Amino acid sequence: MSNDESDLAQAFRLLSALHENITHTTRAIEKFERQRRLGSPAGPQEQLLRRELAEAHGHINRIYEWFPETRR
Repeated sequence: MSNDESDLAQAFRLLSALHENITHTTRAIEKFERQRRLGSPAGPQEQLLRRELAEAHGHINRIYEWFPETRR
């Protein structure tokens, strides 16, 4: 396997892990949303999860920029 192929394989593995993290984080955010009253602001834990979710999406976008062939 060449370095390019190895890098691409690693990018796919990282994308898979990031997508799993996004699914888990989204479910946790949804749980917080169900537990708080309608119209009330998000608490600190939910805010942290939302920042983590945005960061994961940013990582995915950067991988897509570096490795366009990883887009599905």
